[in-house]
Amino acid sequence: MMIKLGAAHIRIDPLELLKPTPITRPKHRARLHSLTPEEKLARRKIKNRAAAQRARDRRKDLTFGLEYCVKDLVNETKRLKEENKKLKEDAAARRAQCTLTYTTHLSYPPRTVVTPLGSAASICELQQRAQGVATVSSRRKCLD
Repeated sequence: MMIKLGAAHIRIDPLELLKPTPITRPKHRARLHSLTPEEKLARRKIKNRAAAQRARDRRKDLTFGLEYCVKDLVNETKRLKEENKKLKEDAAARRAQCTLTYTTHLSYPPRTVVTPLGSAASICELQQRAQGVATVSSRRKCLD
């Protein structure tokens, strides 16, 4: 196949057109010397619109992410408040139980410790000592 390009003729094989060509990026930015001022302005407007759209998309994504975080934090705050309320109620119930146990304990008369007694002789000896102490203390009261 022959293609006329200006004054030159180029021969192109149709099978060559079907082969995949590697996509290469230009190494440098295209020079805009050949563009008219109107084309340059239009190109700049298109680039500006694209940049503005990317900025709006980024802001929207950031806003969505922040809203998600706020919802998550609100739910966590709600859960923690409920847990705190339950813990306070539990602590108050335990405090009331302790107070009840303490007041009940104080209302009973003190326990007397019962010790196993030995023989009758030792009991008599203890009684005599107790009486002796009592008589000594009563004598001191009289002397004073």
